[in-house]
Amino acid sequence: IGAGTLAGPPIADWLIEIEGWRNAYVYMGLAVLALGAAAASRIDDPDHHKRARNTVSPRAAGDGVGAALRSRRFIMFWLASFILSLGLFVPFVHLVPYAIDRNLGADTGVLLLSLIGLGSTAGRFVLAGLADRFGRKRSLTLMFAGVGAMDLIWLAHPSEPGLYLFAVIFGLCYGGYVGTAPSVTADMFGTRMLSSILGWLYTSVAVGTLVGPPLAGRAFDAFQSYDLPILVGSICGFLAAGTMLLIDPKPIANYVAD
Repeated sequence: IGAGTLAGPPIADWLIEIEGWRNAYVYMGLAVLALGAAAASRIDDPDHHKRARNTVSPRAAGDGVGAALRSRRFIMFWLASFILSLGLFVPFVHLVPYAIDRNLGADTGVLLLSLIGLGSTAGRFVLAGLADRFGRKRSLTLMFAGVGAMDLIWLAHPSEPGLYLFAVIFGLCYGGYVGTAPSVTADMFGTRMLSSILGWLYTSVAVGTLVGPPLAGRAFDAFQSYDLPILVGSICGFLAAGTMLLIDPKPIANYVAD
């Protein structure tokens, strides 16, 4: 995902320049369809038969997932991810218009998106790896706070050097979040039904992404400035970190019996 965010914006920029944005969408969609299908067809699943022998009954699996979803720690984790996501994806949608509004040019906006991708790639290796050593929940909380801090850098230093710093470290925190959240979920709820629980958790990201960027656009239309959306994104990062601090850190038994 980080590598795709690094490579995608300049490829899209190039396609738009030579073919226009409508055809660029078509070509990128066809590329995703062809390359994605080809890659998916080559994915092996050597544990399929092993899992079949160890399948939990549908009733037990459902009871376990339901218990997890009703727990206070899941609700708090969902809220933290939702609050973070309200501002987390605003840069992906609005950095290029922001750069144009600041007379930095669309190319600078594309470069900033690529730098987020670069930071995101590094975050999945660096921050997610460090989280295993220093505590995953604690590290994830710091990553949420890091997103808020980087939005403040974006707000306070809108020149190119400040924006480059924002993009790389914002990407680090974003990539670390994506790399660490599944492990934190496993720490909280066990691994038996991790895919189901994680899927429910990530609905928070979907809702936050649906709401945040459009509201940021409405705020710009109303005030002719991105300052308010950036500030709100920063507040969301710190609120998400604060919500994580309210989650009980003690390990608990697996929600689905082995």
